[in-house]
Amino acid sequence: MMRHHQLPSRLIEWTQSFSVALYFAVCKCTSNGAIWILDPYRLNKKTIGNEAILHPQTDLRFGYYEYFIEESRKFPGRAMAILPNKTTARILAQRGVFTIHRVRNETLDSVCPKALKKIVLANDALKEAANFLKLAGVNEFTLYPDLDGLARWLRVAHGIDAARPRKPRTRTRRKKF
Repeated sequence: MMRHHQLPSRLIEWTQSFSVALYFAVCKCTSNGAIWILDPYRLNKKTIGNEAILHPQTDLRFGYYEYFIEESRKFPGRAMAILPNKTTARILAQRGVFTIHRVRNETLDSVCPKALKKIVLANDALKEAANFLKLAGVNEFTLYPDLDGLARWLRVAHGIDAARPRKPRTRTRRKKF
């Protein structure tokens, strides 16, 4: 939950959906974009010796508090792919999965470069990618199914610039004949 609200954490968000990955690759892109593909089985085989994708609440011996706050237990790998509880609308809408890292700022390409593949989206392909997403119905509201997501989608869909004040409408009276 906290990662979805911009709090720094040991988690990196991933998605199981190409269209969701494409959306985040192009949504605020001004030059070439990129999609990173993770092989979670290869990552976990390298870091914890087991290809299984773990569910932290049932598959780890201890919780986040013991591993990272209290630090009374050593986290079992440098990084690992995990399955979250699908308890929020955002995680469900974005088909979210995560990697969790022993060291917060350690990059996955330094942990297991063979588990990653980068696909560069050339700048001239971004417009067509945005058209694909529009046709596929992928937008702020489908990925953030709450009032904030709806408001952002409505502003974009209707060309409403929140920073620019709108002129008030003037009422004109119709003359009765």
